[in-house]
Amino acid sequence: MVNAVYDHLVAIVIVGIIFIGAVVALPALTFSNLQTVDEQQLRNTALNVFDSMLLSVGSPSDWGTTYGSEIFDPTTVEFFGLASSGPLSKFVLDSDKVQRIDPENPTGVIGYDDVRRLLNIEDQYGFQLSIFRPFLVDWSLHITNNMVYYSVNVTRTEDRTPIPNAEVKVTTTLALTDSTKGKDDYEVVQLETVTDKTDVMGKCEGYQSCPGVTISHAFSIMTITVAGMPTTVIAHTDNPFVGVIKVNTSGDNIILSFPEELVGNDTHSERRIEEIDVYVSEELFSLFQDGTSQSPPDVKITHGSGYEYWTLNYPGLRAMDPTALVFWVQVTLKGYGRVLVVVAGTLDFGDPGKIFDFGPEPTSKRVIAIMRRLVVISDMTYVAQIAFWRE
Repeated sequence: MVNAVYDHLVAIVIVGIIFIGAVVALPALTFSNLQTVDEQQLRNTALNVFDSMLLSVGSPSDWGTTYGSEIFDPTTVEFFGLASSGPLSKFVLDSDKVQRIDPENPTGVIGYDDVRRLLNIEDQYGFQLSIFRPFLVDWSLHITNNMVYYSVNVTRTEDRTPIPNAEVKVTTTLALTDSTKGKDDYEVVQLETVTDKTDVMGKCEGYQSCPGVTISHAFSIMTITVAGMPTTVIAHTDNPFVGVIKVNTSGDNIILSFPEELVGNDTHSERRIEEIDVYVSEELFSLFQDGTSQSPPDVKITHGSGYEYWTLNYPGLRAMDPTALVFWVQVTLKGYGRVLVVVAGTLDFGDPGKIFDFGPEPTSKRVIAIMRRLVVISDMTYVAQIAFWRE
């Protein structure tokens, strides 16, 4: 009887010790598990938001395109998504929609807070969406009389390691000055495309000549392909006005926007479109040239003021989905006289790496997830990256 009672008391003590140990250990174990679950839930939220951006067409499906107005109205967007609405469009982004998150688009963008609201993460999470090239391409282009010299340096984004054996296609277009005519007369000539490979240092260079003429301006469209992934940069000779005129598209409309210094009466500015070239499927051809049968009646912008935006409707442009549009524009500016400006768009093709950021700059302490995806925009491969954090 005593032994039975003793055994019973010992059992109670042992069970009590186990119970107390379990209760004491439980809070720490639960906190650790909850922290892990919370982090995983945050990563899942980031992944869902990222995939929604890249895989959804949004609503309406062509929300990036404006109709009946040159200025984009963000209130027409009911759901946010950047994907193309065409067939086989997984991770293929709509160029019109991508331009609507480019902060430098002067014809209107959708705001960061509007996008968070449409994604149902307003006041909860923050993000920065970046689009950049899958590898870095540094370029140079310069001319001497009748020669144009080019060079390309291809490196890894992460550590600038040279990438050898990358395919390089260079298509150069020249503005030739005829000394027998006025200084404002230019002949636009496209040279034969050159195909080459980068050497062990990731470099490729060469030259082309155009005997018997004087080259005043030049630009080269350089398509570089690494492991089946192509990217395009547009190299140009030095010009103080390169980049000041912006090129955008919206559906079948081409929009050329001018900064304030090229609009006001006090500059006595005049703009004249000489030529518009289009680059699609690795081919460059002219949409039209001034003074030819290709030229529509409204191609010239001859007035000195009042044209902040110039729009041309070109049927079939959206279906064509060009990689780039190149404008040859003559402008007359006080203090400079008449100058020829070559501008390209729609994205920032002159930058060797990043195209743009959408959203505020994150801090390392706030970011809980960084994710990347390869995407295609107008047949060119880019890297889309999202940095995601809790507000």
